[in-house]
Amino acid sequence: MRDYGKIECKFWGWAKKTRLSDEAKLMATYLLSGPHSNSVGCYPLPDGYIQGDLKWEPETISRTISELSRNHFVYRCEVTEYILIPDHLNHNPPVNGNIAKAMAKIIYSIPDDFSYWPELIETLKPFAVRFEKGFIKGLPNGMATQEQEQEQEQNNTPAEDEAETAPLPDEAAPEVPDEVDPLEIPESLRREPKPKAIDLIAAFDKIRTEVFGENMARPWPNQSDHTTAQQWLDNGATVEMVEGVLRGAMAGMQGRNDDPPELLKFFQRSIAGAIKQSKQPMPEGFPERKGGRQGPVGLHADAETNRWAGLVAGYFKDGFWPETHGPNPDQPDCDAPQELIEKLRPKEKAE
Repeated sequence: MRDYGKIECKFWGWAKKTRLSDEAKLMATYLLSGPHSNSVGCYPLPDGYIQGDLKWEPETISRTISELSRNHFVYRCEVTEYILIPDHLNHNPPVNGNIAKAMAKIIYSIPDDFSYWPELIETLKPFAVRFEKGFIKGLPNGMATQEQEQEQEQNNTPAEDEAETAPLPDEAAPEVPDEVDPLEIPESLRREPKPKAIDLIAAFDKIRTEVFGENMARPWPNQSDHTTAQQWLDNGATVEMVEGVLRGAMAGMQGRNDDPPELLKFFQRSIAGAIKQSKQPMPEGFPERKGGRQGPVGLHADAETNRWAGLVAGYFKDGFWPETHGPNPDQPDCDAPQELIEKLRPKEKAE
């Protein structure tokens, strides 16, 4: 058991901002500093442990963990009963190699069937130089393919290799700016600006709650969601595109009194269609849009265009159009690029 667990004063500002219940505040502090916690922020925590320590009923435990999961403070694997605090290392980094070695032993003890290995690996990447070379690649779901390794060997110069493996000074821990909220990952620690699978899962849960109500919020993500979300990203989806499709589709479901979707996989066909449309060649020209703004009219990697693509595709599929976006695609003053509207308009509707 650790001698102490670190809780920053800014935690309370975050708790107030997210309107955590008193039970959730206690649970969060328990997860950060309880007798079962460790330096990695990932450890086994069956209900029995919590019942023994906090004297809570199972219903209270489930409700409180669900509240923290919806706020992405903690993820809990139902298979292994391990939990992961995804932002733990940003505030408790391995400041030297000895600490990293001790952490590696803990990480090696985590079961292979832990549902949140990809998220754990993402939290470790900013501190890769603290661990032995190849440590992260050897973890479950973190193994690079042979082709990737060969490509990296061909592309890297000796200078680049040295820069990647050069250790940081033992006391040079990455600094977290004072103004950063406790649960936000500082820009200085982000190596990949690309969206992550958890961003799509968060968008799914946010839109699901907005459309169907707080009382219909999921306790925590389904174990298949990460695989589905990563597949969407690998195929070319963006957060904006997914949000547009999900919002339109869920609004249509709510209008038909359908039950809320439980899995991201439910929208596999809709997202695949939006991705396919996004890869169509972009027409030449950037005609002026309403308000004098210039913008591309085809579907491509541009974030704003993909945002419109998701909204327009969702409108033609389910008839939902956010009031905040003004006239819908069937009205003459719609802000969405006209050529984009015509490209996505169903053939039978166009005729």
